[in-house]
Amino acid sequence: MEALDAFVDAQLAHWRELLEEAVLAPSTVAVGYQTFVHTLLLGAQMHYDEVTLLRSRVLTEGLESLVTGDGQMSRRAARPCPGPTPGHIAVIADGNRRWAEARGLPVDQGHRAGIRAVLRLVNAAQRTGIRHVTVYMFSTENWYRSQGEVAALFDAFADWFARGAQTLHELGVKVRWSGRRDRLEESLASSLELLESMTANNDKLTLTICLDYGGREELAAAARALATEAVAGTIRPEQIGMAEVARHLYVPEMPDVDLLVRTCEQRISNFLPWHLAYAELVFDPAPWPDFDLARLRDAVDSYAGRERRFGGDAELPAQAGNLEPARNG
Repeated sequence: MEALDAFVDAQLAHWRELLEEAVLAPSTVAVGYQTFVHTLLLGAQMHYDEVTLLRSRVLTEGLESLVTGDGQMSRRAARPCPGPTPGHIAVIADGNRRWAEARGLPVDQGHRAGIRAVLRLVNAAQRTGIRHVTVYMFSTENWYRSQGEVAALFDAFADWFARGAQTLHELGVKVRWSGRRDRLEESLASSLELLESMTANNDKLTLTICLDYGGREELAAAARALATEAVAGTIRPEQIGMAEVARHLYVPEMPDVDLLVRTCEQRISNFLPWHLAYAELVFDPAPWPDFDLARLRDAVDSYAGRERRFGGDAELPAQAGNLEPARNG
């Protein structure tokens, strides 16, 4: 078995080199054909991830098709890693621009490669047994980038929401939007809201897209909502606790984050301050478009090897958002 694993690993290394060459392809074709090439690349990358997961088992079990006989995306069974698996993983997807610059590509190609990485992550998370994935796609501070880059980024989002909606739906993914809803261009906001509605009843995995999101702004908005209730007399200040704050967050039902992964940098950048209270943190030096199933498993393995105490005893785990301090008297 070890010899077969080593053989497959050697083939994966060669495959990885070919994929590294192939990522240059979209920029070499006319704009009208780039989406098709991106789709081909995504399929190759997801097959690569599947072999990474199976290793030598692929020689006996084969490789399931990504598409079923009726043309729908295949829902593959989970193959969890040994040890505890995080229920909720959040990702700060950083490094799209650096990835593109290192390859001599336009910045917009880096952002489209980053979107492919999000879809790879969804597939990898399902195969790993993770039920909640939250991705930081565009922060409130990202508005300060050049108008051209912001426009190109939103074009990539719009293309993804339009073309990827059916794929996410077929995979049983529920999509949620966390962030301000009053500043995006109307057609982009409508596309994301339609994706939310289309996938609302799915239950295989919840993907939360943080778009025009800022953690401090989220908490300030919750405070404003509670202040309005207090002025109206529907709640007294002494009644305001963590549950009351949580119900006014952008996605009230979002569970606390178990594992945060940040690529390229080592900071949380105003991301989910409420939900990260007791998250484990993993910083991966790779730029986001290079994040694949192997890197996800490395992060999950790191998480599984840690002892989570939540500020108390290891024998008494709890969700940080559900903790209430003991009171005397």
